[in-house]
Amino acid sequence: MNNLVLKKSSYLVPYWSKQHGAYITLIVSWLIAVLLSQDFSWMQPVILIFLLSSLNLTELLIESMIRKSPMTGRKKVWMLIYSLTSVSLAGLLAYYLKSLIYVLPVLSVFAIVFIFLAIRKQQKSILAEWITFAMFAIASLLAFNPEQGIVATKFLVLGLLMSAYFGQSIFLVKSRLKRLPNYMALIYSFAVIIILFSLFGIDAFTLMLSFLLIAKSLQILIWNDWYNKLKIKFVGMLEMGYHLLFLILLLVFSGSVLEYKIFFDACFT
Repeated sequence: MNNLVLKKSSYLVPYWSKQHGAYITLIVSWLIAVLLSQDFSWMQPVILIFLLSSLNLTELLIESMIRKSPMTGRKKVWMLIYSLTSVSLAGLLAYYLKSLIYVLPVLSVFAIVFIFLAIRKQQKSILAEWITFAMFAIASLLAFNPEQGIVATKFLVLGLLMSAYFGQSIFLVKSRLKRLPNYMALIYSFAVIIILFSLFGIDAFTLMLSFLLIAKSLQILIWNDWYNKLKIKFVGMLEMGYHLLFLILLLVFSGSVLEYKIFFDACFT
Protein backbone atom coordinates (compact mmCIF):
# COMPACT_ATOMS: atom_id res chain seq x y z
CA MET A 1 0.00 0.00 0.00
CA ASN A 2 2.79 2.42 0.94
CA ASN A 3 4.64 1.59 -2.27
CA LEU A 4 1.49 2.33 -4.27
CA VAL A 5 1.08 5.73 -2.56
CA LEU A 6 4.74 6.58 -3.18
CA LYS A 7 4.42 5.57 -6.82
CA LYS A 8 1.34 7.77 -7.29
CA SER A 9 2.99 10.70 -5.54
CA SER A 10 6.04 10.42 -7.82
CA TYR A 11 3.77 11.26 -10.78
CA LEU A 12 3.12 14.64 -9.16
CA VAL A 13 6.82 15.54 -9.31
CA PRO A 14 7.37 17.50 -12.55
CA TYR A 15 9.86 16.22 -15.08
CA TRP A 16 12.85 18.53 -15.43
CA SER A 17 15.74 18.16 -17.83
CA LYS A 18 19.18 17.43 -16.43
CA GLN A 19 20.53 20.09 -18.78
CA HIS A 20 20.50 22.83 -16.16
CA GLY A 21 22.48 25.13 -18.44
CA ALA A 22 19.54 25.14 -20.84
CA TYR A 23 17.23 26.52 -18.14
CA ILE A 24 19.79 29.15 -17.12
CA THR A 25 20.25 30.31 -20.71
CA LEU A 26 16.52 30.36 -21.43
CA ILE A 27 15.63 32.26 -18.26
CA VAL A 28 18.44 34.79 -18.69
CA SER A 29 17.41 35.32 -22.33
CA TRP A 30 13.82 35.89 -21.24
CA LEU A 31 14.99 38.27 -18.50
CA ILE A 32 16.98 40.27 -21.04
CA ALA A 33 13.88 40.61 -23.22
CA VAL A 34 11.73 41.69 -20.26
CA LEU A 35 14.21 44.22 -18.88
CA LEU A 36 14.80 45.77 -22.30
CA SER A 37 11.05 46.15 -22.87
CA GLN A 38 9.44 49.54 -22.40
CA ASP A 39 6.57 48.19 -20.29
CA PHE A 40 5.71 45.06 -18.31
CA SER A 41 2.97 42.86 -19.79
CA TRP A 42 0.90 39.99 -18.41
CA MET A 43 2.04 38.02 -21.46
CA GLN A 44 5.68 37.97 -20.35
CA PRO A 45 5.30 35.44 -17.48
CA VAL A 46 2.96 33.39 -19.70
CA ILE A 47 5.67 33.35 -22.37
CA LEU A 48 8.20 32.03 -19.83
CA ILE A 49 5.86 29.19 -18.80
CA PHE A 50 5.25 28.42 -22.49
CA LEU A 51 8.99 28.31 -23.22
CA LEU A 52 9.86 26.09 -20.24
CA SER A 53 6.98 23.75 -21.03
CA SER A 54 8.00 23.53 -24.69
CA LEU A 55 11.62 22.86 -23.73
CA ASN A 56 10.64 19.95 -21.49
CA LEU A 57 8.21 18.63 -24.09
CA THR A 58 10.85 18.72 -26.84
CA GLU A 59 13.32 16.77 -24.72
CA LEU A 60 10.71 14.14 -23.84
CA LEU A 61 9.68 13.80 -27.49
CA ILE A 62 13.28 13.30 -28.57
CA GLU A 63 13.81 10.74 -25.82
CA SER A 64 10.70 8.84 -26.89
CA MET A 65 12.02 8.74 -30.47
CA ILE A 66 15.55 7.55 -29.80
CA ARG A 67 15.20 5.27 -26.77
CA LYS A 68 14.71 1.54 -27.34
CA SER A 69 12.96 0.71 -24.07
CA PRO A 70 9.50 2.08 -23.10
CA MET A 71 9.35 5.40 -21.26
CA THR A 72 8.37 5.40 -17.61
CA GLY A 73 4.76 6.16 -16.70
CA ARG A 74 5.78 9.41 -15.02
CA LYS A 75 7.50 10.69 -18.17
CA LYS A 76 4.48 9.76 -20.29
CA VAL A 77 2.18 11.66 -17.93
CA TRP A 78 4.37 14.75 -17.99
CA MET A 79 4.79 14.56 -21.75
CA LEU A 80 0.99 14.77 -21.97
CA ILE A 81 0.87 17.64 -19.44
CA TYR A 82 3.57 19.59 -21.27
CA SER A 83 1.84 18.92 -24.60
CA LEU A 84 -1.47 20.30 -23.35
CA THR A 85 0.24 23.27 -21.66
CA SER A 86 2.33 24.15 -24.71
CA VAL A 87 -0.54 23.87 -27.18
CA SER A 88 -3.03 25.80 -25.02
CA LEU A 89 -0.55 28.60 -24.26
CA ALA A 90 0.49 28.74 -27.91
CA GLY A 91 -3.16 29.24 -28.82
CA LEU A 92 -3.57 31.96 -26.18
CA LEU A 93 -0.39 33.76 -27.26
CA ALA A 94 -1.27 33.43 -30.94
CA TYR A 95 -4.44 35.42 -30.24
CA TYR A 96 -2.76 38.24 -28.27
CA LEU A 97 0.93 38.16 -29.22
CA LYS A 98 1.53 39.87 -32.55
CA SER A 99 5.12 38.67 -32.98
CA LEU A 100 4.31 34.95 -32.59
CA ILE A 101 3.19 34.63 -36.21
CA TYR A 102 6.68 35.73 -37.33
CA VAL A 103 8.72 33.85 -34.74
CA LEU A 104 6.89 30.50 -34.68
CA PRO A 105 7.89 29.48 -38.25
CA VAL A 106 11.56 30.18 -37.45
CA LEU A 107 11.36 28.16 -34.24
CA SER A 108 9.57 25.36 -36.06
CA VAL A 109 12.33 25.10 -38.66
CA PHE A 110 14.99 25.08 -35.92
CA ALA A 111 13.06 22.42 -33.99
CA ILE A 112 12.70 20.20 -37.07
CA VAL A 113 16.42 20.46 -37.83
CA PHE A 114 17.31 19.69 -34.21
CA ILE A 115 14.95 16.70 -34.03
CA PHE A 116 16.37 15.41 -37.33
CA LEU A 117 19.89 15.64 -35.91
CA ALA A 118 18.76 14.02 -32.66
CA ILE A 119 17.24 11.07 -34.53
CA ARG A 120 20.60 10.65 -36.26
CA LYS A 121 22.20 10.79 -32.79
CA GLN A 122 23.88 14.10 -33.55
CA GLN A 123 22.06 16.12 -30.89
CA LYS A 124 25.40 16.75 -29.15
CA SER A 125 27.05 18.13 -32.28
CA ILE A 126 28.17 21.75 -32.36
CA LEU A 127 25.54 22.58 -35.01
CA ALA A 128 22.68 21.01 -33.04
CA GLU A 129 23.68 22.70 -29.79
CA TRP A 130 24.22 26.08 -31.45
CA ILE A 131 20.74 25.78 -32.97
CA THR A 132 19.43 25.13 -29.46
CA PHE A 133 20.98 28.32 -28.10
CA ALA A 134 19.71 30.30 -31.09
CA MET A 135 16.22 28.91 -30.43
CA PHE A 136 16.43 30.01 -26.79
CA ALA A 137 17.46 33.52 -27.81
CA ILE A 138 14.83 33.95 -30.54
CA ALA A 139 12.02 32.36 -28.53
CA SER A 140 12.79 34.46 -25.46
CA LEU A 141 12.50 37.63 -27.53
CA LEU A 142 8.77 36.97 -27.72
CA ALA A 143 8.82 38.71 -24.32
CA PHE A 144 10.37 41.84 -25.84
CA ASN A 145 7.62 44.50 -26.00
CA PRO A 146 4.89 41.89 -26.62
CA GLU A 147 2.11 44.49 -26.62
CA GLN A 148 3.71 46.50 -29.42
CA GLY A 149 4.48 43.80 -31.94
CA ILE A 150 7.77 42.94 -33.57
CA VAL A 151 10.31 45.50 -34.75
CA ALA A 152 12.33 43.43 -37.20
CA THR A 153 15.69 45.19 -36.96
CA LYS A 154 15.75 45.29 -33.14
CA PHE A 155 14.59 41.69 -32.97
CA LEU A 156 17.30 40.54 -35.37
CA VAL A 157 20.05 42.52 -33.64
CA LEU A 158 19.18 41.15 -30.20
CA GLY A 159 18.71 37.63 -31.56
CA LEU A 160 22.09 37.71 -33.27
CA LEU A 161 23.92 39.11 -30.24
CA MET A 162 22.34 36.65 -27.81
CA SER A 163 22.84 33.63 -30.10
CA ALA A 164 26.50 34.51 -30.63
CA TYR A 165 27.19 35.09 -26.95
CA PHE A 166 25.37 32.04 -25.55
CA GLY A 167 26.80 29.84 -28.31
CA GLN A 168 30.26 30.18 -26.75
CA SER A 169 29.13 27.96 -23.87
CA ILE A 170 29.14 24.98 -26.27
CA PHE A 171 32.88 25.22 -26.71
CA LEU A 172 33.54 25.69 -23.00
CA VAL A 173 31.52 22.60 -22.09
CA LYS A 174 33.03 20.44 -24.84
CA SER A 175 36.54 21.57 -23.89
CA ARG A 176 35.86 20.67 -20.27
CA LEU A 177 34.67 17.23 -21.38
CA LYS A 178 37.82 16.81 -23.54
CA ARG A 179 35.77 16.66 -26.74
CA LEU A 180 37.38 19.78 -28.19
CA PRO A 181 40.82 21.40 -27.80
CA ASN A 182 40.92 24.16 -25.17
CA TYR A 183 41.72 26.83 -27.75
CA MET A 184 38.47 26.32 -29.72
CA ALA A 185 36.53 28.63 -27.38
CA LEU A 186 39.05 31.39 -28.10
CA ILE A 187 38.84 30.80 -31.85
CA TYR A 188 35.03 31.02 -31.65
CA SER A 189 35.35 34.25 -29.64
CA PHE A 190 37.62 35.87 -32.22
CA ALA A 191 35.27 34.82 -35.03
CA VAL A 192 32.33 36.41 -33.17
CA ILE A 193 34.35 39.56 -32.46
CA ILE A 194 35.24 39.97 -36.14
CA ILE A 195 31.56 39.62 -37.08
CA LEU A 196 30.56 42.08 -34.32
CA PHE A 197 33.01 44.72 -35.51
CA SER A 198 32.00 44.15 -39.14
CA LEU A 199 28.27 44.50 -38.49
CA PHE A 200 28.13 47.04 -35.67
CA GLY A 201 31.49 48.79 -35.75
CA ILE A 202 33.87 49.35 -32.85
CA ASP A 203 32.23 51.13 -29.93
CA ALA A 204 31.98 50.81 -26.15
CA PHE A 205 29.48 47.94 -26.26
CA THR A 206 31.25 45.79 -28.85
CA LEU A 207 34.59 46.32 -27.07
CA MET A 208 33.16 45.35 -23.67
CA LEU A 209 31.40 42.32 -25.13
CA SER A 210 34.65 41.31 -26.83
CA PHE A 211 36.51 41.50 -23.51
CA LEU A 212 33.80 39.36 -21.89
CA LEU A 213 34.04 36.69 -24.60
CA ILE A 214 37.83 36.59 -24.40
CA ALA A 215 37.77 36.41 -20.58
CA LYS A 216 35.39 33.43 -20.71
CA SER A 217 37.53 31.59 -23.25
CA LEU A 218 40.79 32.26 -21.39
CA GLN A 219 39.56 30.64 -18.17
CA ILE A 220 39.77 27.19 -19.74
CA LEU A 221 42.88 27.98 -21.76
CA ILE A 222 45.09 29.51 -19.06
CA TRP A 223 43.54 28.09 -15.87
CA ASN A 224 42.70 24.72 -17.35
CA ASP A 225 43.48 22.58 -14.27
CA TRP A 226 41.55 24.88 -11.95
CA TYR A 227 38.54 25.09 -14.27
CA ASN A 228 38.34 21.34 -14.90
CA LYS A 229 38.45 20.58 -11.17
CA LEU A 230 35.46 22.78 -10.41
CA LYS A 231 32.27 20.95 -9.49
CA ILE A 232 29.40 21.26 -11.93
CA LYS A 233 27.38 23.49 -9.60
CA PHE A 234 30.27 25.96 -9.35
CA VAL A 235 30.72 25.93 -13.12
CA GLY A 236 27.00 26.75 -13.38
CA MET A 237 27.38 29.60 -10.87
CA LEU A 238 30.39 30.94 -12.79
CA GLU A 239 28.47 30.76 -16.06
CA MET A 240 25.52 32.52 -14.43
CA GLY A 241 27.86 35.30 -13.33
CA TYR A 242 29.06 35.82 -16.89
CA HIS A 243 25.46 35.77 -18.14
CA LEU A 244 24.55 38.51 -15.65
CA LEU A 245 27.49 40.60 -16.88
CA PHE A 246 26.19 40.16 -20.44
CA LEU A 247 22.72 41.23 -19.26
CA ILE A 248 24.18 44.31 -17.53
CA LEU A 249 26.10 45.24 -20.69
CA LEU A 250 22.90 45.10 -22.73
CA LEU A 251 21.04 47.20 -20.17
CA VAL A 252 23.78 49.82 -19.87
CA PHE A 253 24.21 50.16 -23.63
CA SER A 254 20.60 49.41 -24.59
CA GLY A 255 20.17 52.82 -26.17
CA SER A 256 22.91 52.23 -28.73
CA VAL A 257 22.36 48.48 -29.11
CA LEU A 258 18.68 48.84 -30.03
CA GLU A 259 19.58 51.49 -32.60
CA TYR A 260 22.24 49.46 -34.42
CA LYS A 261 21.85 49.67 -38.18
CA ILE A 262 23.04 46.66 -40.13
CA PHE A 263 22.39 45.09 -43.51
CA PHE A 264 19.01 43.78 -42.34
CA ASP A 265 17.69 47.34 -42.58
CA ALA A 266 17.66 47.14 -46.34
CA CYS A 267 15.09 44.33 -46.15
CA PHE A 268 12.67 46.13 -43.86
CA THR A 269 12.80 49.79 -44.96
